[in-house]
Amino acid sequence: MTIVFSKLIDVFDEFMYPTFFSYEAIVGEKTKIFITLFAYYDENSRKDYFFNVPVNKKKYEQLINGEIEIRSLFVNNKDGFFTEGSPESVAIIEPIHLNVNTCLLYTP
Repeated sequence: MTIVFSKLIDVFDEFMYPTFFSYEAIVGEKTKIFITLFAYYDENSRKDYFFNVPVNKKKYEQLINGEIEIRSLFVNNKDGFFTEGSPESVAIIEPIHLNVNTCLLYTP
């Protein structure tokens, strides 16, 4: 599956980390919306890793309207993946495997 970054949509700043942002990417022949957040910094390689999840338009609109919490989009999302570096900094997004626990705790 090739994922091609298309454009940055929104940046969701918080007082402290993490900062979330959304972007559009072309997957196959479809344009999809993704939400990403900083996930991990490897001190040895000095690389940043980000966790990305696809979001449908309905969920994204609920997020923008404040009807759902942004972190809830990451919980139990089986299509989530990591990228080395921020997705908007590369033309082709390459999902990678990290040997870390991706379970995010969410309490509504």
